Amino acid sequence: MTTCIAAITQRYFIVTASDTRLSFGGSYSTDGVLKDEGIHREWGALVAGNDISQAPFVIEEAKRLLRGKSGELNVVKDAFGVLINLAGMRRLQTVCSVLSR
Repeated sequence: MTTCIAAITQRYFIVTASDTRLSFGGSYSTDGVLKDEGIHREWGALVAGNDISQAPFVIEEAKRLLRGKSGELNVVKDAFGVLINLAGMRRLQTVCSVLSR
């Protein structure tokens, strides 16, 4: 389970912190694990879930798509909508590739 804490300061900055445990099967690691990463000067992304295999792709592409764009909610939301669909297609292509062998 991922734990994330967020707080708003008196000057309207958002401060976040998350755990660093990454579990896989019966094993886990906390060495060098960062679950949150900046994707825009005003936004960060938190990685969590049962299958995070597409997370590096989504984060890097989000940085590329949002470079030079405004930090408005709808701009970020639309970019992630596109990326989640692309990540799903990539996962499906991988599964189909494995099944065809």
